[in-house]
Amino acid sequence: MADKPLPKPAWYKNTYFWIALILFIVGIFGLPFLGGDNAVRDPGQRRETGLAYLYFGAAVVMFVNGYISHSQTVQMYRESHPAEGEAKTEAKRDAVGATPETETT
Repeated sequence: MADKPLPKPAWYKNTYFWIALILFIVGIFGLPFLGGDNAVRDPGQRRETGLAYLYFGAAVVMFVNGYISHSQTVQMYRESHPAEGEAKTEAKRDAVGATPETETT
């Protein structure tokens, strides 16, 4: 049985980015001039101030997780599909008119 080819990675398929977006939206609702801490407090939760900022911090953490996860997925995809990467590099060279000898890295 042949291995199923990996789908091309897309950032919107990464759940970390969606969770970060949801946490950011909840943080906006928790800002003092919109809903305040009461808008985002869980039932039975102890009263604390600054909950919106905790949600913003959690959104940043989840966004960083998503970025790292997506970068690793893209790297794994490129390693498993080296021909595509080489074809894109050659297409860029052709478009610019560069040759491998004249390219500087």
